[in-house]
Amino acid sequence: MYRLFIATTLLITMAATATAEQGLIEQVKGNEKNIVINQKLLKATLNPWEKNGQHLIDLLNFEKTGANGKKAMGCSSDVDKYEYMLWRNGAYRKITFSEWNGGCRAMTEFYWRGDVYDTPPYGDVDSAASFMLGGSFWTYNTKDPNDDKCKGKEVYHFYYGHAEGRSYIPINANGCSVEAELYRRKIWFAEDIEHLING
Repeated sequence: MYRLFIATTLLITMAATATAEQGLIEQVKGNEKNIVINQKLLKATLNPWEKNGQHLIDLLNFEKTGANGKKAMGCSSDVDKYEYMLWRNGAYRKITFSEWNGGCRAMTEFYWRGDVYDTPPYGDVDSAASFMLGGSFWTYNTKDPNDDKCKGKEVYHFYYGHAEGRSYIPINANGCSVEAELYRRKIWFAEDIEHLING
């Protein structure tokens, strides 16, 4: 009788131990999954800018199908998923992309521009009084004849400015040029976060 009691006790203990071990294993697996999720959420929260080898031409020269079923050139679909910036005129500039009746346009955010002007009243002087709010922009596959002048990874560069209550394109531009390599970071939407958590 005593031996039966001992054997029963051992079986119960072993079963309890196995159950505890299994529970511990499941808990560890759960913790590992949570760690992975938290790592992904941390990266999404920090959302660092990263180089990925792209230049402006890679985003401006893209074939897509319109709502009417016709193929046309426009901006890469990547601009719907990522923010972009590049180094220009002494700092990093965020880029905004747009489409309008074919082709793609890219422009920097506003920054303070100060260039040499050969028009009165400043003459040929780089004066602070001639500075203006403006930036850079590029076009590709539009009807502008300058689009066809550039080769390889070159894109035609313009400056734009805001002065005297209007926006305009000054005649000075850098023409065909290969801009600096782009940085990008993901645009996170609510469904992206949900997918990170739930897989």
